[in-house]
Amino acid sequence: MFKDILNNTTFISYLIHFFLVPVFTSRAENILYSTLLQDYNHFTRPVEKGNLSVVVSIGLLLHQIIDVDEKNQQIQLHAQLNITWIDKRLSWNYNNYDGIKKLRFPKNVLWTPDLLLYNSVAEEFDTSYPVNILVNYDGTIIWQPPAILKFSCTMNIVFFPFDSQYCEMKFGSWTYDGSKVELTTYPEIFDISKLIENTEWSLIDKYAIQNIQYYKCCPEPYYDVVFKFTLKRKTIYYGINLIIPCLIITLMTLIGFIFPSEAGEKTSLQISIMLSICIFQNYVSDMSPPSSDSVPFLGMFFIYCLLYLSGSIVATTITLAVHNRSSKSHYLSYMIIKILSKWLPYFCLLRRPRTRFCDMKDDDDEIKNEKMEKIECFQIMECIKKYSDGNDNDKEMLSQVLILEKILDDIKEYKKVFDDNHEDHLVEKDYEFMGIVIDRACLVISSIFIVVSTITFFISVM
Repeated sequence: MFKDILNNTTFISYLIHFFLVPVFTSRAENILYSTLLQDYNHFTRPVEKGNLSVVVSIGLLLHQIIDVDEKNQQIQLHAQLNITWIDKRLSWNYNNYDGIKKLRFPKNVLWTPDLLLYNSVAEEFDTSYPVNILVNYDGTIIWQPPAILKFSCTMNIVFFPFDSQYCEMKFGSWTYDGSKVELTTYPEIFDISKLIENTEWSLIDKYAIQNIQYYKCCPEPYYDVVFKFTLKRKTIYYGINLIIPCLIITLMTLIGFIFPSEAGEKTSLQISIMLSICIFQNYVSDMSPPSSDSVPFLGMFFIYCLLYLSGSIVATTITLAVHNRSSKSHYLSYMIIKILSKWLPYFCLLRRPRTRFCDMKDDDDEIKNEKMEKIECFQIMECIKKYSDGNDNDKEMLSQVLILEKILDDIKEYKKVFDDNHEDHLVEKDYEFMGIVIDRACLVISSIFIVVSTITFFISVM
């Protein structure tokens, strides 16, 4: 029996511990809430005298860089604001309330500073979540609302994709001037200890400063806190997917000058490469804000590539026109022939065993001399008629001479046709060599241009 009573007593003690103690504790907390809010007016500032200002400290805990919109010049962050001030109306002796040291109040029942992000571009200007406010027994107020901050930032993409962006967030009271609310920085001003690393941007610098502004509308000073930070773009993605392919495609133009003109793909290759560069240029322009103040160096590099490719197409067209020229076409001027067949090959390290146009004047003189030399031995008929006696032997010899003369005329005709064809062939070969010279000159000039422009680009952006 005694054991049953003892067991029941133990059971009852457990009931008292688990049920009555929380009731008393909850009652103490209820009394404390009622006491603190009994004469509390959340419209009045927590100061003893009206001429005093409330010192509000603000800090920022950055969680994530959500988006950097270069075209619209906006940045979106996930962060937590750390806002503190002192309200002596909400202080108590925790020994009188069962050791309660902290209370939580909804935002709408306490006085809070009307802090806003001045350069916000969000549809809802105040994007902070209405979390409870933590109140310590000594009157210290801690308000830590999480927020999705979307704000404007002037983008400088001149050095894209090796650029760094300098942005700032300006927080301040919308209606309270400096004599009512003095805004200052939180002890942990700009905390990035919980920052999730972004795949495209790196946070390389951050700090916060307090500013005192004077506006034309009001003589009183206005306090604000500006959080400034620097983002540096990670270039490996753009290097692999944009810069290196562009350089490779640009180098492909050199193959066009190596192609033989008979291949028939020189012009189509250059045009295809030009269209590829246009696609890259369009990609860069889509990322850039519509501004006339600056142009990205990468965009300028693409423009130079387009100009270079346009010149390459013109040079290829000239090469094909010279290569396909024949003796039936009009002759080039002697100076152009001299440049293309003698001077330019020397600088391009091209050598040809035999040239046609270099000694064209001498060949013309030789042809004239050959025409001047007429051997009377070929005038066989006149010789026969002059010295023959009219006998049968002479007649037989005359008939043989006529046959020989006919054969000689045919041989001379065939020789003339052969010489003409050979002459045409030599002229065509000369023009083909000139086309090769033009291709080699364009190859050298293009190589120099690509190397110089690429080095200049990387030196400019580094």
